[in-house]
Amino acid sequence: MKMHTRPGKMTDRLKIAWVLFCRALGNGVINLSHFLLYRKASQPQKILVFRTGSIGDSICAMPAVSNIRAQFPQSKVHLLTNAGTGHQNLVSFEALVSPAIFDKIINYEGIPANKLARLLREEGYDLVIHLTQYEAPLRSLLRDMVFFRFFAGIKSGWGWQFNRFLSFRQEQAKYLALPNERDRLIRILQRNGVAAPGPDRFPFNIRESDSHRVKILLSELPLSDRPTIAIVPGAKRPQNRWPVSHFSEVIRHYSPYFNIFLIGGENDLPQVRPLLEFPNTYSFCGLLTPLQSGLLMQHCLLVLSNDTGPMHLAYGFGVPVVALFSNRDFPDRWFPPIDRHNVVLRAQGIACAVCLSETCADNICMKKIGPEEVVSVMDRVISLLVPGNKYQPAANT
Repeated sequence: MKMHTRPGKMTDRLKIAWVLFCRALGNGVINLSHFLLYRKASQPQKILVFRTGSIGDSICAMPAVSNIRAQFPQSKVHLLTNAGTGHQNLVSFEALVSPAIFDKIINYEGIPANKLARLLREEGYDLVIHLTQYEAPLRSLLRDMVFFRFFAGIKSGWGWQFNRFLSFRQEQAKYLALPNERDRLIRILQRNGVAAPGPDRFPFNIRESDSHRVKILLSELPLSDRPTIAIVPGAKRPQNRWPVSHFSEVIRHYSPYFNIFLIGGENDLPQVRPLLEFPNTYSFCGLLTPLQSGLLMQHCLLVLSNDTGPMHLAYGFGVPVVALFSNRDFPDRWFPPIDRHNVVLRAQGIACAVCLSETCADNICMKKIGPEEVVSVMDRVISLLVPGNKYQPAANT
């Protein structure tokens, strides 16, 4: 792990040295366990890929799984995941990824461990690739290594990586260059001989029925020829939600000149209702699947989104996104690919940054991102996307 800024204070240097030592020690345990438990696979014929999480986790893993498929074109590749059944807020990998990537997807949610072990053993895998979650504790990683080797009977495996060390989080955020999740998984593959054949690829499972659904909904709206901006006002975690009043200010600014599409799930309807008072504003919340939402975004010039699943869909579908991030997590980890068209706004100088909390009494880090700053950034992106655009700021109307 590299440092992007060298600590100046001796106390900070000692803290970062301790973090790096503990991470190295944890990965030393992982490497020793791997050496003792697993052997190298030569030309595996049947591969199990293990990746958990919801829509954002799955989209961030898509470039990696695409590379695995390209590296082993003749092998059968199965996915073991847990998103979906039993979790109403999760979206399964199966609902997102092209069937050309995996020959079979096993959702282990609700399956007893002994039954799952028997199922995997019967499949007879040659290799397990563990696409580790960043926050996985050491004991979970060691548990998985033992489970796949002795209970599932898989003799070859790799991918385990220890990252989780929660002491001195603010110092870590300040001094250590943490990779985003897409790059982190790609690097795990590269260290194990899986080449990166090209830029990020997102093999979504787009069906004709999805395109037809979006086309029908658009045809039912009284849309003009004006360009469209998509806005994602909701998020699974309340800490990731920008205030609805701030979204109102942005929509008030743009709705005279743009169609405004509000995107999200049924759970986002409370955040959406106050925004529908503005002209040229339409809600698609609860009407579309995630992939249909991605297709809808492709009809938009730009997406403004909280840190949530549709934000990942935006860049995955090639649509520029202005992403609003809380300070709950480490910076960069879940950011979109940063370029002139994808921009991240995250407040600076937040005393409680990197809290990793599931509750927040004030949400000060999101409130500190002002509507004026967001409009300024969106204006800059719009001017890059549509040079000579006739749009004038609302202050001139």
